[in-house]
Amino acid sequence: MQIKITKQLPLAILFASIHLIFILHLHHESCKGTPNNFLLPLLLLLPGYVLLPFVKTSFNAIKTGKNTIVFSIGFVATILLQDFFSVVISSCLVASVFTLFSEIKKIKLISYQTVLYAGTFGGMVSSGYVSDGYQISVSCVLGGIIFSLLNNSLSGFGGKMGSIGFASLIIWVIGQW
Repeated sequence: MQIKITKQLPLAILFASIHLIFILHLHHESCKGTPNNFLLPLLLLLPGYVLLPFVKTSFNAIKTGKNTIVFSIGFVATILLQDFFSVVISSCLVASVFTLFSEIKKIKLISYQTVLYAGTFGGMVSSGYVSDGYQISVSCVLGGIIFSLLNNSLSGFGGKMGSIGFASLIIWVIGQW
C-alpha cells in the first residue's frame, strides 16, 4: 500500500494534533489519581490519520465568519443553559431548537446545523476551562475556523464534531497543565 502525500496532509496533521493533545490531556488528568498508562498506546494510531479522507478546503472568509457566528451561538447558549440543566440536556435543547428553526425554508439555516452542534460540544466542556468573555470569544473564533477547515473532510466519521468542540478549548486546556 502506497501512501499518497497530497495537499490535504496539513489537515491530517491538524486533526491528529487535536487528538494528540486530547489523549495527553486525558493522561494528564488521570495522573492526578491513579495513572492510566493504557491511554498512551493510542498515540501509535496518530500516524494513520494520513490515510483518512481529508478534502482540501479553500478559505472563504464570509463562510468562515458565518460558521464562527453559528458556532458561537451553540457554544454560548449551551453555557447559559447549564445554569438550569445538565450539560447534556443543555446541548440537546440548543441543538433541537436550532434544528426546528433551521427547517423553516425562509430562514435558510439548515446548512449550519452541524456547526452549531460542534459549538454545543465546546460549550458542554467549557465550564472547567473558560471563565470570562475573552476566553469564550477566542474559543468561538478558533472553533469556527477549525470547523471551516475540516467541514468537507471525514464525512460519516464519528467524533468529528466533538473533536472540533474540544479543539476550540485547546489553548485553555494546555494552559491548565
